[in-house]
Amino acid sequence: MKFIEMENKKVLKNLLILCKEIKPTINIKKIESIALTTIKYLTSSKEKRQKLQYNQTLEKKWYKYLKKGKKYYEVYADDKYIAELWACYIVYSKKYLKMIFHPTKGITDQLKNIKSILDLGCGFGHTTINLKEYFPNSMVYGSNIKNTLQIKVAYKLSKKYNFKIISDLNKLNKKIDLLFASEYFEHIEKPIDNLLFIINKFNPKYLLIANSFGTIGIGHFYSYLYKNKNYSGKEISKIFNLILKENNYKKIKTSFWNNRPTFYIYENKKIKKLI
Repeated sequence: MKFIEMENKKVLKNLLILCKEIKPTINIKKIESIALTTIKYLTSSKEKRQKLQYNQTLEKKWYKYLKKGKKYYEVYADDKYIAELWACYIVYSKKYLKMIFHPTKGITDQLKNIKSILDLGCGFGHTTINLKEYFPNSMVYGSNIKNTLQIKVAYKLSKKYNFKIISDLNKLNKKIDLLFASEYFEHIEKPIDNLLFIINKFNPKYLLIANSFGTIGIGHFYSYLYKNKNYSGKEISKIFNLILKENNYKKIKTSFWNNRPTFYIYENKKIKKLI
C-alpha cells in the first residue's frame, strides 16, 4: 500500500508516536483532539470558521504579536503545531498530490525526465514520502528548519522511505528538476526574494506551487515585503506570478480545482522585464 492510501487517522497515530519518541512530554490525546478540530476548521466555510476560531490558540497568538509588529516564530515549536501540520497535509498537500497523479486528469505525462525533486518546507515529510513513492528512481529532498521537532521526525522518516532531508538550501548544490511548494511562500515575509533565490540556484524545469497569500493562518502575514515596500497578499500574489513569467516560467492550464497547485514549465526564451 502506498503512503497516500494510508488512512488519515493512522498517519496521525504514527506521527504522534514518532513525536513522542523524540519529545516524551507531548500529550498525544490533546494533540489528537486539536488535530481533528483543525481539520473541521480548515474545511469549514468562512462563517463556520469564525465560530471555530476560538480553538485556534496558536493562530490568535501569531496575529496578536503581528499586530504589535512582532513575529512570534515560537508558534512553530509549540506542540499544538503538530496538529496544524498534519491537518494541512490532509486538507491540502494530499489532495494536491492526488490531483497531480490522477490517472486521467493528472499531469504525469508532462513531468518527464525527473531525476531530482525538492519539497520546500516539507513539515514532517509526509508529502516528501509521496513524491519519493511516485518517483522511486529520483533523488528526493525535503527542506525544513534545523533543530526542530519537524525536521527530527522527517529525518527518521527519510531513513525508512529513502529520501534526503536538508536544513540549509545553500548547501544543496544540485540541479532540481521538479520543485514542489505547498503552503510555503506565504510563511515568508519576503517571498519574492526567496523565490528568486530558489529558481536561480536550482534552475527547476517544473514548478508545482500552491500559495495562499492573503488568507488567515499560522505564520501568514498581513502584508509582504518586496524591494522595501509593503504589499497585500493579493498584490504579492500578482507580483509572484509576474516574476515567474519574467523568468521564463509558463503557467500550464490544468484541470485542478481553482488551478491549485499551479503548474509551471520553464521555457528558454527572452521575455521583457514586467515589473
